[in-house]
Amino acid sequence: MKLIHMTCLLVLSACLSLATIAGAGNDFDDRDALTEKLTLDEQAPLADAEEELAGAQEELATAEMIQAEAQANLDKATEELAMAAEDVQESAASVEAAAGALAAADEALAAAIEAEAAAQTALEEADQALADGIAEGVMGEELAALEAGVATATTGLATATTEAEGASDDAASAEMDLAAAGEVLEGAVEDAEEAQQVADAAQVIADNAGELVDAKEMNRDDAQELVDVINEEIDGTEEFVENLDDRTVFALNRSLNNAVRTGLLPLDIDLDQLNRIIDEDFGNGEIQQLTHAFEIDARFERLAARFDAKVEASGDDKFASHAERARAKGAERKDSFLSRIGDGGDDVSTTPVDDVSAAVADVAADAANDAAADAADTAGEQAQAAVGAVAQEAAAEAAEATVGEIARELAKQRGNGGRS
Repeated sequence: MKLIHMTCLLVLSACLSLATIAGAGNDFDDRDALTEKLTLDEQAPLADAEEELAGAQEELATAEMIQAEAQANLDKATEELAMAAEDVQESAASVEAAAGALAAADEALAAAIEAEAAAQTALEEADQALADGIAEGVMGEELAALEAGVATATTGLATATTEAEGASDDAASAEMDLAAAGEVLEGAVEDAEEAQQVADAAQVIADNAGELVDAKEMNRDDAQELVDVINEEIDGTEEFVENLDDRTVFALNRSLNNAVRTGLLPLDIDLDQLNRIIDEDFGNGEIQQLTHAFEIDARFERLAARFDAKVEASGDDKFASHAERARAKGAERKDSFLSRIGDGGDDVSTTPVDDVSAAVADVAADAANDAAADAADTAGEQAQAAVGAVAQEAAAEAAEATVGEIARELAKQRGNGGRS
């Protein structure tokens, strides 16, 4: 009984206010005001889309900076790898040259050893010749010649020995040079391998940065496309209003007045539905049916939003199902109204006043019953508060729905007394 009493009070209060409003003038000829009302549902999505676009552009700029840095690191690593490769080539050439020098030194050493052996043989032969001469009793110049031969052979052996020792030293030095060149080459190869690893890692980072830029560009393009779509919808709506005749501007402004008064704007009327007004030559009644269909949807959406808020506040997902049902109910009734436009079905004036309020109250009543069941285990005042809160919302929404119907009827009656 308290719920019914509360609903009646709300209806009465609202009716008194609407009666006052009905006497006030409204500039229903204002095309700019009509455009503003019809595009109001696009403003919040447009703001969100533009914010998303700005964020996507910022992320793309950051990704491009990362890519530029990665590319610079890759260029540096590639340059260092090329330098390391040159060092390997130069070191390999040095090894080859050292190996050639060692081969030449070994060849010279072999020749020197052979020469030393020949000198040794010559000395031995000279010594033998001298010994034989002395044994034979040679004297004078012949003996002197044999002694001179021994001296020459001794000098020759000494020279050959010195040259062999020098060749041996040269060969040892060449071998050391080859070993050193080999160590340099080994170090150059290690440096080149490290440079290759660095270049490979830099390439992976650069590739990843490129993929990141591609992904951010796609995000930016998607965000830009959404902004463009919304702006096209707004531009299309503006063009639609420009193409309306004065009578239709007045009728459409007047049909939206109830949504303005009851706080149901924005109405989600897409351009295709609006174009029906021109394409199908809607009259006043059909225009009212069109806007009324979206008012119904908005009313259920408002109720659903309250359930969404309860999900956020309480964490109870049960309210989400109520929100889903409210939206489904709103869509169902909206589609039902839209399907009846122009076929001789109900118009706003013949729709029962309590039709929408009953549907809204039906959805809210289910939520109230669930709240009552959940509150059964809690103490008295808390249980009453849990049920009362949902019941009060049902009463308020049902009352607004009823007031909306009455306001529309008042507006229609006033309009019939003025312009048609």
